Amino acid sequence: MSNAARETAFWSRVQRGGPDECWEWQAYRNGKGYGIFYHRKDKSIASRVALELRLGRPLMDGMLALHTCDNPSCCNPSHLWEGDHTANMRDASQKGRLYGQKLTHCRKGHRYTAETEYRRRWRECIICRREGNRASWRRCRAAKEQTNADQ
Repeated sequence: MSNAARETAFWSRVQRGGPDECWEWQAYRNGKGYGIFYHRKDKSIASRVALELRLGRPLMDGMLALHTCDNPSCCNPSHLWEGDHTANMRDASQKGRLYGQKLTHCRKGHRYTAETEYRRRWRECIICRREGNRASWRRCRAAKEQTNADQ
């Protein structure tokens, strides 16, 4: 198959719309909603192929096809841009799409504020953490007292 045949095969699986609309991938999608394009024995993410066709070159190693529309099945080249993982995470953060970013309260109902939120790699409620530490300390103390009483 030539590049023209590959391009024809690719666009035949895309439902094109207006220039500002999302162009939905109509063939197989993976579990996260990204279109998968099979060409001969090669498997590619459809949005990546759409961006490569627009740019006229393959994406460099480590580069991704990022969506301005946040629609994983969109193949509209005007909605796609080239970026690395860092740019993808920055974009996700700015749009509020990172896991737990929209949470306002912990599991026990305490509101996250600058005073009650502790961050490592995840959000943690300081109130719950202190309660857990106190409960652990009480259990240790009770166990020591029980041991001393048994002797």
